[in-house]
Amino acid sequence: MKKSCSMAHQLQGSAFGSTQPASFAALVTASFDRDASRSRGRVVSSTFSICDMNARVLFNPGFTHSFVSPCFAPRLGKERVMKEEQLVVSTPLREVFVAKWEYRSCVVRVEQKDTLVNLVQLDTLDFDVILGMDWLSPYHASMDCYHKLIRFDFPSEPSVSIKGDRSNAPTNLISVMSTRVY
Repeated sequence: MKKSCSMAHQLQGSAFGSTQPASFAALVTASFDRDASRSRGRVVSSTFSICDMNARVLFNPGFTHSFVSPCFAPRLGKERVMKEEQLVVSTPLREVFVAKWEYRSCVVRVEQKDTLVNLVQLDTLDFDVILGMDWLSPYHASMDCYHKLIRFDFPSEPSVSIKGDRSNAPTNLISVMSTRVY
């Protein structure tokens, strides 16, 4: 759903089929970096198994949430659930997107280990899935963006390193995202 920034404060329950004001948990700000050489230095992308489907995945510790594109979401085989607290995602281009749908407990396979993530549907993605800090942190992931490596230090298990792609990132990549209480 695209709206202008001035509309974010006017979004009421009627936009979601209710007479009550809409409940927004956070305002998420996204920066689009149109210089691909700069973007590629700060992120890692790869093809990963998400719910047993190959997905183009962006790993970015600058993201507070994990997202799924509306084109890939039906392939998850999961029920779409309306979030209790919706996210308002705004861009420097003054576009506003309301992220209100979530797919819970999606399996992300890291080597032979299955991990879980909740994916919020976002209509403005160039990737199938974006994995942010809500997934990276609980699985003790650290990133070496220069070498395109992600290292997982699972408790009581040997560490696992995954090598990302060198040229998979599109030029209009979302490179920064943060969440503030709205």
